[in-house]
Amino acid sequence: MYMYSDTIVVITGQLNSMFVDNLIKSYVGIYHKLVSTWNDQDKYLLELLRLNNFKIVLSDYPEHKNSANVQIHATRMGALEAQRLGYRYVCHTRTDVFPLNYNKFLYSCADLYSEKLTILRYIQCVYFLQILTIGPVDEILRFYNTLQEPSDTRFPEKYLMETYIGSRDLTKEDIKSHFNICLDICRRDDIEFIWVRPESWANGCTTIPMMKVIAEYSKDAEV
Repeated sequence: MYMYSDTIVVITGQLNSMFVDNLIKSYVGIYHKLVSTWNDQDKYLLELLRLNNFKIVLSDYPEHKNSANVQIHATRMGALEAQRLGYRYVCHTRTDVFPLNYNKFLYSCADLYSEKLTILRYIQCVYFLQILTIGPVDEILRFYNTLQEPSDTRFPEKYLMETYIGSRDLTKEDIKSHFNICLDICRRDDIEFIWVRPESWANGCTTIPMMKVIAEYSKDAEV
């Protein structure tokens, strides 16, 4: 299968043995992959990723270490390395998310993410499902750019959307004008992502802890 040499996946988050094992399995045969994480992570797990051809970027935590800022900083550091290496597009995802058919996703969604930032779906107008953002590297750097001030208590998804678009009164139409949404394509082409979720997410319709994002969590979601 054709490899997308202009697109790199940048994976951020904490590491544990289960995450690393599944990341290695999910991205086997994928050559353009990078993990951006923290200097305090297990050295054995980092070396295991290196041995399986993941590039590694290590950083110190931001001074104000909240949920938004650890995501912004790690993603930005990974995207800067991707830009330095000459990649045109970055697929940002997380260490607790495992694609079942990553190359198929890139093939099916190439027209969307080459145009502008693409997300899986939005949630309640001003939120988005923050497990995958893909698009031109410059736009990824714009999106994951400004650290959140301690006095700002917005949820990370809301903060990122409002900061990127430049408005605090977002509508569904605002999001659709700035982002492409690929949920329908994933449904059509049987593309799936597994997301590790705690028991509190169990509702009788989801497979916990390895929840299917498209077939289960987004089964009845609006596009």
